[in-house]
Amino acid sequence: FTLERWRNVSYDGIRKIYQERFGNPADFTFIFTGKINDDSIRTFAKLYLASLPVQKGKPEKYTDDGLTFWKGMQQCRFNKKMETPMAIMIQAWNGKYPFSVKNDAVCQAAGRILDEIYLQNVREKYSLAYSISTDAAFTDYPDPMFFIETACPVKPEKCDSALLLVDQGIKDIATNGVPQEYLAKVKEQMLKVYENNLRENAFWQGFEQDKILRDGRDGFTGYKEALQSITSADIQKFIRDVVMKQQNRLNLMMLPQ
Repeated sequence: FTLERWRNVSYDGIRKIYQERFGNPADFTFIFTGKINDDSIRTFAKLYLASLPVQKGKPEKYTDDGLTFWKGMQQCRFNKKMETPMAIMIQAWNGKYPFSVKNDAVCQAAGRILDEIYLQNVREKYSLAYSISTDAAFTDYPDPMFFIETACPVKPEKCDSALLLVDQGIKDIATNGVPQEYLAKVKEQMLKVYENNLRENAFWQGFEQDKILRDGRDGFTGYKEALQSITSADIQKFIRDVVMKQQNRLNLMMLPQ
């Protein structure tokens, strides 16, 4: 997005987009998950869904509008008036990354491991940040890509020092791999999350959405085995040969005036 595009955003434009997306449910896909009575859901679907007014026409398809992540090594530093002076530091990476169950698990594990490393170094050891968190995600639109973001509120005078530690943390993994205690802890955490998800309707809702709306993508089958098989070398290779090799990094700092 550019500043000019933001200036052109209007209520009428937003309303128009909403009406275009939801004005004609002819090609909608409805997914129901949970302990459902087949006869009841069929009756309610006929009553409330089949009665929705529809218009004939071509079904909508995903269109790539050209908006994507940044390329190259980017830096953004700006100042803002604040009642309580505090800095915000964000480092984010993106790049191409083919989807597979193992790749998805490795990407998630890498994010969690970075989170553990930064927590110990940036907050606990050097007391540079009030808190710090790292998230890693995979997306397949418009192309299969990974995204890793680290964010933390820091004391303004220590913003650059915190960024140096964040830089060092990811470089250490690329060079030396992952300490075994971090890897074991993260794999145990992810396995618990996975087992809890199996009991949640939202998890199965997402699974069905991927199968139906994402060309049959299956991120479930073999996930547990893929997770258990992750090694330090897998994380190191992902960080070194995928994340850092593509060199799409954004360092953003918001500082008080």
